[in-house]
Amino acid sequence: MTDGVRSPGPLLLLALGLLLIAFRTQHPLIIGAVLLVALALTWAAPSRSVLVLTIAGLTALGVILINPFVQANGDLILFELPRIPILDTQVTLEEVVAGLVLGARAAAVTLIVMSTLALADPDRLLALASRLAPNSALTASIAARLVPTLRRDAASLSETARLRGHRLTSGPWRARARSAGALAVPLVGSSLDRAVDVAEAMAARGYGAGPRTRPPRTPLTTADRIVLAGGLLVIALGLVVLVGGTGDFQFYPRLASITDPASLAVALGVVLAGGSAATAASRR
Repeated sequence: MTDGVRSPGPLLLLALGLLLIAFRTQHPLIIGAVLLVALALTWAAPSRSVLVLTIAGLTALGVILINPFVQANGDLILFELPRIPILDTQVTLEEVVAGLVLGARAAAVTLIVMSTLALADPDRLLALASRLAPNSALTASIAARLVPTLRRDAASLSETARLRGHRLTSGPWRARARSAGALAVPLVGSSLDRAVDVAEAMAARGYGAGPRTRPPRTPLTTADRIVLAGGLLVIALGLVVLVGGTGDFQFYPRLASITDPASLAVALGVVLAGGSAATAASRR
């Protein structure tokens, strides 16, 4: 297994439990706990991409800013903007708090999905997906292998075009677009030729001629077992939230108290179980 990646099964269980809780509850403390675990998973990912955090932050910011203007609820008025047709320009504390919770949920979901994909072993993840959708998994696997090749072909064609006097990075944008568009035909042609070569190689090796084989199963490491245990605990907490109704919260017309013992227990359990799993996932 490649350094920095984990077995996909335990990670998927953990992500499923976190997403179940995130979509089922609207309690601020529980959503905050899910967001903390999502940030821990993002930190555990090998890339720790700033782009992922930026996308999650912008998504949350958009929800936070929009929510007060699409809701018309709440008793405690903070301020009121000039009247605009369609929009509610009266901003209340309840609308702001609800927007913060919804934004935190959006950011948490984004981080959970992206960090899970970054942490999971891609080959074993595709092997797992092939049991449910073999054709789709095959397409994704081939695409993942050919995208870097396509990028190299594009760079080579661009360099050749620049040596022949084509302006790809300077001049009016229409001229640059016209020059870049002319490169699409040879790029697509080379991609089709490579696709035919891959299909012939697969046919020569007997793909589809007999029963499908499966790669040998790699035993779970100690870190994978900790992630699995954390994922099972988070799923159990998710079932408690789903069946027991724990985590319900009232925003309108007035904010309810967040000191509900059951919700506090669920939030603490999510932090402990999910945080332990995220810590184990970060082990190289």
